[in-house]
Amino acid sequence: MFFKQSLIAFFLLLLSSSTFSATSNRYPIHIKAGKTAVSLGVLAEQTDLLILYPYELVSEKKSVAVTGNLTVNEALTILLENSGLEGKSSPSGLYKISKIPAPEIQPVKASAVQKQEQVIEEIETHLDEHPSEIISIVGHLTKHQQRRLKRRYSNLIVANLSLDNNHKHVQHNIGDLLHSAVGTSIDYRKREGLFLTVRGFGPELNTVLYNNHQLPTTSLGSGFSFDTLSSEIFLSSDIYKTQATELVSGGVGATVNLVTQPLIGEDSYEIRGGLTLSASDDGDYFPELFASLHYSGKQFASIFSMNFLQQDYRIESANTDGWFAADLSDVEYKEGSQDYSQVWVPRNFDLRIEQAKKKRMGITWVSKLKLTPDLYFTTDLVYSRFDVLSNITSSGNWTHIYGKTENDTFESITVDENATLTSYRYKAEQSFASDFVQLVRNRPSEMFHLGSKMSYDYSQASSMTIDLSYALAKSDNGGNRRFSAVGSPNANPEYTLLPNRPYANVSFEQPIQAADLRSHITIDTGDDVQDKIFQLKVDMESILSDDNWEQINLGLYYADRNKQKVAFRTPWGGEFGGYEFDLPDEFFRQIDASDFLEGGVPEVWYGFDSQQYIDYLWSDEHIQQAIIDTQHPLADTIELRKQLGGFNATELPNSSWHIQEQLAEAYIKAFLSGQIFNLNWSGQMGLRLSATRINADGYDQAIQDLTFSTTDPTALLITYAETLPVFDSNSYFNWLPNINFKLDLNNDKYLSFGMSKTISRPTLSKLAPTLGEYAARAGASTAIRGNPQLNPYESINLDIGWSWFFDETGLVDLTLYYKSVDNFIMQRVEFETLLDHPEGEFLVATPFNLSRTSFFGYEFVYQNQFESLPFPFDGVGIELRYTHVDAEPFEANDIDKDDVIEGLSDNYSLVLYYAQDKFNGSLIYHYRDEFVRKQSGLQGQPEMVEGYGQLDLKLSYQLSDNLSISLEGQNLARENPRSFSLYNERLLSYEQHQRNFTLGLNFRF
Repeated sequence: MFFKQSLIAFFLLLLSSSTFSATSNRYPIHIKAGKTAVSLGVLAEQTDLLILYPYELVSEKKSVAVTGNLTVNEALTILLENSGLEGKSSPSGLYKISKIPAPEIQPVKASAVQKQEQVIEEIETHLDEHPSEIISIVGHLTKHQQRRLKRRYSNLIVANLSLDNNHKHVQHNIGDLLHSAVGTSIDYRKREGLFLTVRGFGPELNTVLYNNHQLPTTSLGSGFSFDTLSSEIFLSSDIYKTQATELVSGGVGATVNLVTQPLIGEDSYEIRGGLTLSASDDGDYFPELFASLHYSGKQFASIFSMNFLQQDYRIESANTDGWFAADLSDVEYKEGSQDYSQVWVPRNFDLRIEQAKKKRMGITWVSKLKLTPDLYFTTDLVYSRFDVLSNITSSGNWTHIYGKTENDTFESITVDENATLTSYRYKAEQSFASDFVQLVRNRPSEMFHLGSKMSYDYSQASSMTIDLSYALAKSDNGGNRRFSAVGSPNANPEYTLLPNRPYANVSFEQPIQAADLRSHITIDTGDDVQDKIFQLKVDMESILSDDNWEQINLGLYYADRNKQKVAFRTPWGGEFGGYEFDLPDEFFRQIDASDFLEGGVPEVWYGFDSQQYIDYLWSDEHIQQAIIDTQHPLADTIELRKQLGGFNATELPNSSWHIQEQLAEAYIKAFLSGQIFNLNWSGQMGLRLSATRINADGYDQAIQDLTFSTTDPTALLITYAETLPVFDSNSYFNWLPNINFKLDLNNDKYLSFGMSKTISRPTLSKLAPTLGEYAARAGASTAIRGNPQLNPYESINLDIGWSWFFDETGLVDLTLYYKSVDNFIMQRVEFETLLDHPEGEFLVATPFNLSRTSFFGYEFVYQNQFESLPFPFDGVGIELRYTHVDAEPFEANDIDKDDVIEGLSDNYSLVLYYAQDKFNGSLIYHYRDEFVRKQSGLQGQPEMVEGYGQLDLKLSYQLSDNLSISLEGQNLARENPRSFSLYNERLLSYEQHQRNFTLGLNFRF
């Protein structure tokens, strides 16, 4: 059985779709003299047939050259001359190579579907009759045959995605590839598919592996970032929606395993690669290169892949940094709601133009060495470098409220039925600023993985594998996030949200000129993040001779993961704030914003070089003339501040931490099969034991004092008490049983059942042992507390699936699933008094475990190519995938659960395609319903994402056996993602995503 499973995986990985041909057809044959095994592979390619042969039978044979317009039988006769071998076809069209004499298989008539069924039966029969024989199949299996074989040997509900065979979907990163599976959806940001949701469970509840090793990530809270990896450097991926006992625990939603595995066999090599050139509506062009070398030999096999992308992009957006409640009862002119004592006010309203350069380089190398007939050594390496250099020019408009009560800054306001402030105008006698801000939002990241595995077959039926791996992900971004603001102190911005507009209109009561701009706050922040994982696995398997018990697997697993965050921040940042110091006019360049988004914003902005601006403020000449000579209040301290680093960011202990997560696991798994009511069944049952130990280190810094900034009336300056080291720990133990069962109802219908218990451990950033991440603002101060005592999500899972392969390309698949989740992790957001001070109340977010809740839903798939239609319409096909998910209600923070569980949403995809001979074309539409991105986002409120659809187009044409071209169009309908907080009018972000067109050339030799 083990050999069968391995061989079926081999078929799925390397073989693609084609059709059967009659033995009487003639083909243009051109085969060079050489090894018979290689010649048989070339013959299969040139005739589009399947040829099966025992590898040992032909491994030492050589064949003469074959050229001419020949039938398959004629070509085989020449190839096998004087070899003692012959080739015969079966009724299904499968050719078998065997010794002479061999029983002749008489041809009989059969339909196309019957032939496909017979091919599968003959392959399985041969494997049953020769269980220890290593065989090869060269040629092409149809998609129907691939699916049948995959279903036959898989009891788990698992989606298998191959890069080579996934021609219908646009895939610019590995997230796009995963998005093509039913039940999955992607969160798009900056035009890229970033975070994966499976069956409504967000990215933190999914585990990502590479060749069964867990991958680290520099992300601090949203799971694995898939935009850092190209799909070109992996051969395939498996999405396990029911638990596989042999895989590391941790995926309540799913376990994603990225796979690249070479196969030892006949001597052969293949070079694959390509070049794409992409262009977007904003005029940016960018290339992508990828290449791979595949080598297979008797003793050694290897796959080396590389990818390089460089992309410039521009994104326009409207943003707020959250909403907070304020009492506006004293405003003189009010319209709308009758209760103005708690009105939700935008913290700011910023308009941004981002210019960014993205570079992505990826390398994978996997090798397999056959040291002896029973001993194999495998090494795999992954290296990925992903860098984004981002500069943002922003028109920033702070909402000038200095506390929760007694606000007298507004002259008039409008408030809607949800208590949301939809318009405001400041009092005419007030002088409130509007800013122009330069933001640096760089995103450097690097990942390295090295694994080695030794496999030993210590008997014909038993084997053992020892697997070691080390992985590192890091982001050296400490102090590299910049906020530099200048402003006009008398602009008095006006804010108005009109019906059916994605964002508010804003205008200035006083137009702004370059001469009006004065200095304001300059702050550098950013984190250094490092995530290291060491893993050790020992796996054993034994094939049994019992009629029902086929195989037993045993294993041990150990992992030591260490994740560290070191936070940095400019110590003060407000020395030159408050629009107090004039600036040279030549610092500023005028920006035409007349075509920004959908309009309704100031048409003239000003940009500047932030480093030039900072160097000027901190220069000896400026300090002498503007501060010391004028006897400014900073005169006594500015030189000391400069000596201590001035503007440079320094380490921030209260927001830094180190978490160690140690896992020790063991498992046992059994494979079973048999018959019930004359129906074949197969199953897996297993148990995994998991012990987890958490060690959390950090630093506690209590707030000793709060003072109002003399340069910014909305800012509060924090004085911290002595830094104290803090340590906390936690441990827990979990029993994780599972059973998966599949019943073959007939040759094309299958019923599957799965029941399991799974866990997902808390995101490591939630386990920090301290209170930190302070943001002090008058009336809107926030902080974040970690909780090392969090327990893991525990889920009881039930899956029932039914599949019908109704013809060669037709599939109907329905899966019902239910999850009962205990210890669900939420954020409790409450006001806490951290200091006896008028502004000492902070809104503090703390993660905690809830009691049990349940999720339920279904997945539906329909796909078919209408081959019964007359030519050329027989190439038309359709794929429909739909996922529905719902949950039992509960309440947290007076908000229904449906509004606060991250990732919960329905989604569907529709693909209309045409495949005929050398041409493939597809029109793809993906839609994801409204969902929660963060349960506790900015200002402690949920971050929601509006329903979002994307229309893509993909065309490809095979120029020759070695070359193909493709054309892709992404986001053809120009959909723009938008997020909000609780109610649609409370905007958080509205991004413009342009169309993207890609022309590609692929080669294979």
